Amino acid sequence: MEDLERSRLSFEVLNLSWRGEPLLHPEMALILDYVLGHGETHGSFSELRIRTDGRLLNTQISEIAAAHAGVDQTWILHGNGAEGLEREVQRNVDFLLGVRHDRLRVVPSWMVDGECDPQAFVEMWAGRLRDPWIGVGQLPPQGDGVWFRRSDHDHFEATRMANERLQAVADQLGLAHHSSAEDEPRRCPGVFSTPTVAWDGDITLCPWDLRVENKVGEVTSDRLSRVWLEDPGVQSLRQSVRGRGVPGTDLCRDCHFVYSPNYRQASQEELKR
Repeated sequence: MEDLERSRLSFEVLNLSWRGEPLLHPEMALILDYVLGHGETHGSFSELRIRTDGRLLNTQISEIAAAHAGVDQTWILHGNGAEGLEREVQRNVDFLLGVRHDRLRVVPSWMVDGECDPQAFVEMWAGRLRDPWIGVGQLPPQGDGVWFRRSDHDHFEATRMANERLQAVADQLGLAHHSSAEDEPRRCPGVFSTPTVAWDGDITLCPWDLRVENKVGEVTSDRLSRVWLEDPGVQSLRQSVRGRGVPGTDLCRDCHFVYSPNYRQASQEELKR
C-alpha cells in the first residue's frame, strides 16, 4: 500500500482475498482497518472487494467496514460455503446491514455447479437487501443484489456444461443470462488490469493462477509498482497479448478463463433490475 502511494499507482478494485476465507486471518481486523483507511486517504483503489462465506463476519469486522465511509466496498457472500449455517450467517450479515454506510453493498452469491434452488436463495436474501437486483452471470457494478455465478473450468466441455447450468437458473427466474462470449477473439485482461499478490509476496498477473505458475516478481524485496510499470518480462507479456490475445505461457495458451463472466463486470447497459 505504501508503494502504491509513493508511485501514485491506483487500481479500480482491490480484492482482499484470493484462495480461501479471508476472515480466517488472525489479524484481519487490523488489515481491513489499515487498507480502508489508506484507500480513503490516498485513493490507491476505488473499491474494496471482500469474498467471504460470512461465518466469521463478527461485529468488530462489520464496525470497521462501517467506519470507513469514504471508499466503496462490495461484500460478496458465498452461499455455497454456508450450507447448514444459514441462520448464523444471516445474523452476522444482518448486523453489517444495520451499521453499514451508503457506499457499502452486500451481494449474496451462489456458484451454480450442481443442484440449486434459485428461488429459495433469492427469498432468503432479497428481503434483507436495499433495492436488490438479481443477476445471473456477471456481477453488476452497483447496488445490493443476489448473484448467481458460473463455475470456471479449464476444459471446453466442462465450460459448456457450466453455461448450461447457469442458463437453466436464468430460465427458472425469468431473467437474462449474461454469460461468456467464446465466439469472440480471446484477449487476456490480466496483464493490463489484475496483478495478484500471493500470501508470500509472489506476484502473478491472473487471479486464476492459483499456484503462481506465471510468477513475474515479488514484493518482499522488490516493489509491485516497479514490476507492474517497468519489468521487461511483464512488458513482453503485454506485447504477446496485443499480438495473439493471450500470453504465450503454458498456463495461458489454452486458457478459458478470459471468457468467464466472473472475470469481467457488467456494464450499466447490461444491468437488469
